[in-house]
Amino acid sequence: RMKKLYMALLLVCVSILIVSGYKLMTYYKEDQRYIEEFSKLSEIAELNETKDYKTEKLPYYSDLYNKNKDFAGWISIKGTTIHYPVMYTPENPDFYLKHNFEKQYSDYGVPYISEACSIAPLSDNTIIYGHNITGGRMFGALLDYTDKEFYENHKFIEFNTCYKKGKYEIIAVFKTSVYDEQGFKYYTFINADSKDDYMHFIKQCKELSFYETEATAKYGDKLITISTCDNGLNNRRFVIVAKELT
Repeated sequence: RMKKLYMALLLVCVSILIVSGYKLMTYYKEDQRYIEEFSKLSEIAELNETKDYKTEKLPYYSDLYNKNKDFAGWISIKGTTIHYPVMYTPENPDFYLKHNFEKQYSDYGVPYISEACSIAPLSDNTIIYGHNITGGRMFGALLDYTDKEFYENHKFIEFNTCYKKGKYEIIAVFKTSVYDEQGFKYYTFINADSKDDYMHFIKQCKELSFYETEATAKYGDKLITISTCDNGLNNRRFVIVAKELT
């Protein structure tokens, strides 16, 4: 009887090792594909930024747009790993939550703009979603902004659309819950109904921020709101709000 029990336990342990090994190998392959894919896209983006386009439509990144018409722009933060294409599929919301740039299934996805926003012209507030991946992958790198010293050295975000370049300064960094009555519904603010509406949004962002920032926004400033999960918690979000510099 003890021998049978021992063999059964051995079989369970072996099965666990096989499953764990398979998951580890799958994660490694996905991680390598992630690195290679975004490295290639980054090379294309940097090449196209050197071109002198004369047309109003698609002045930047035409090669990336031609590879995938869902391409809407590029987001990057100097001194971080944030350097990614940004997608936009208003007719198919959240598609890039689980698809890569080639439209193949991917747990990493690609950063994308909320379907409620517009890019030409830009909404008052452009909301960009992305995964928080372990190891600082994708928008997981943003969690460094909980540290004010890190913020002081990385205040600016480059967000270029297919139609214009934009530099943004961070005005607030906070966490909140979503889809409940207690959380701050930052994701519903797209276009201001009035100056009061706009300034109320800014006030809420500043009050929730981990720390005070010198920068703020005035009515009429364009905003970007970058949103990711808070360490994998389904109903918690880590959010950065920045204003466009003119």
